[in-house]
Amino acid sequence: MKLAGMHAVVTGASRGIGEAVTRELSSRGSQVTMIARSVAALDTIAAQTGASAVPMDLASGDRLDAAVAEVEARYGPVDILINNAALGDVAPFVQLPNDASRRHINANLIAPMEMTRQVLPGMIERGRGTIVNVCSVAGEIATRNATPYGASKAGLSMFTSYLQRELRKSPVNAMLLVLGEVDTAILGQVRADPVMNRVAKRAGKMRALTPQQVATRLAGAIERDRRILVLPPAARPIVSVRHIPSLLMDLAMIGVD
Repeated sequence: MKLAGMHAVVTGASRGIGEAVTRELSSRGSQVTMIARSVAALDTIAAQTGASAVPMDLASGDRLDAAVAEVEARYGPVDILINNAALGDVAPFVQLPNDASRRHINANLIAPMEMTRQVLPGMIERGRGTIVNVCSVAGEIATRNATPYGASKAGLSMFTSYLQRELRKSPVNAMLLVLGEVDTAILGQVRADPVMNRVAKRAGKMRALTPQQVATRLAGAIERDRRILVLPPAARPIVSVRHIPSLLMDLAMIGVD
């Protein structure tokens, strides 16, 4: 899908990956609508890029049911949806607050699924659309001290795989973006946790990506209609192995309408 002239919605756009993606898509001629909680940060980015801002806390669910309708009423039909907003608390599961699981599931899984459900009918009717779900290597493999984050990202990854198969005969592309370490606030929590920090060092010496590196690669992947993008590329075998059962099921589904 071309980016110039397309209307893209980016959630979690006030910082990190979401901010970088907003700037990258705007620089390539996209009309960008940002969704995030921080009004001040959104206003600053909007002034610098020309993007539009819709302050909203998707995790709370207060306005989630009509989120896409609200955006489209203000700024027109959505061509690209990038579900990037996420929570990522790092601590032993038993030490997390009693609402941690609910907050992570709402922000990292329910909100992307619901935004996708709302945007799909219009995309299918117009004959174009791209949905990007930002997932994590933490949702592909199990470590420690990131249980709600990893479980919710695993759910989002599987949701994307199901969605790709349901949309295989449609003009809409669902892309799975799986990220390793990216220099964001969540990585800061990982580095601060003694267990996760040691695990990360033992797992490999890969340098953390910058949000801008992710944004540049993602923009190119959208233009090429990629279905899966794994960054860094060294993490591809992890994702490939986890997807083998689904690929085998694809063979069983041949000829099934």
